[in-house]
Amino acid sequence: MTFQNYINENLTLQTPLKTERDIEDYVHHLVQIIQQAAWYSTTHPRTHQTQNTCAPALKQKVLDKRRLRHDGNTPGPRKIRQT
Repeated sequence: MTFQNYINENLTLQTPLKTERDIEDYVHHLVQIIQQAAWYSTTHPRTHQTQNTCAPALKQKVLDKRRLRHDGNTPGPRKIRQT
């Protein structure tokens, strides 16, 4: 439902506004209709849950490799010697 459609369907324009109390009540009603129209017309983003797509054994191997690389226990890039 769009904002404008909600307003058109729920707003009553035939309300007599003779007293100060009538005006205050109608303004309160108008504010409520506008807020509800905004809530109903706003799209809610879908939440994406993260999924573990990696097998636990593979994940552990990647962690081990990162740890070794961090410790400096793996050889660096090979350099080509020119003789």
